[in-house]
Amino acid sequence: MSMSQIHKCHEQLTTWGFKMRTYEADIRIAVNGIQQGTAQRVTIQADRSDIARSMLEAQYGKGCIVMFRDAPNQ
Repeated sequence: MSMSQIHKCHEQLTTWGFKMRTYEADIRIAVNGIQQGTAQRVTIQADRSDIARSMLEAQYGKGCIVMFRDAPNQ
């Protein structure tokens, strides 16, 4: 996705009344159903924290979130 496409999507979401927020999470990726390794920090944007959490769990597996918060400087 190009930067102009991202900008257009952001403009449309803002027009519809969505305010995207940035969240940070430390996650552990499951291997064969077992959470292993050191936590990895990821950044995600969503309009609500519950949606951000759901997207992370859909991507990395249920129970992957070690820490979740608003990103600094919000």
